[in-house]
Amino acid sequence: MLLALTSLFRVSEIAAIDFKSIVFSGSVVKFALGRLRKSQRKGSLQVFSLNRLNSSPLICPVSCLKRYIFVTRDFRNESTNSSLILGLRSPHPPIGASTIGRWIKLLLSEAGVDTTIYSAHSTRGASASKAVSAGLSIESILRTGSWASESVFSRHTTAQ
Repeated sequence: MLLALTSLFRVSEIAAIDFKSIVFSGSVVKFALGRLRKSQRKGSLQVFSLNRLNSSPLICPVSCLKRYIFVTRDFRNESTNSSLILGLRSPHPPIGASTIGRWIKLLLSEAGVDTTIYSAHSTRGASASKAVSAGLSIESILRTGSWASESVFSRHTTAQ
């Protein structure tokens, strides 16, 4: 959920995070996807970074990611070593976008969000809307969210 909220990734992009590319450096984590983004036609795989939040480690995406990698270290092997998100049950296989989407929707429901209206993909627009209201530039948000244009961005957010 924290990755969805802080990265503006689609669930398919969260599922595509290449575990082997993850590098922690000070207050930043950098990583790449194992395949091109939906809006990316060609070129090399993009490298993304998330910054540590100075609030509670329980809601910091960098702290939580570091802890998740530590907790799942014993479940990783050659067949799971390229995927970040692993299944809960043994043998802990790599998890796909539909499962990640289901997990996010479950968390939204537990948070009191009406999941008959909002889906896992809604976190993308909600996060972008919050970024606009916090003063981030539209250009930066378009680039981070990999939106093709401001009109596409506007259709998927509450930002005006």
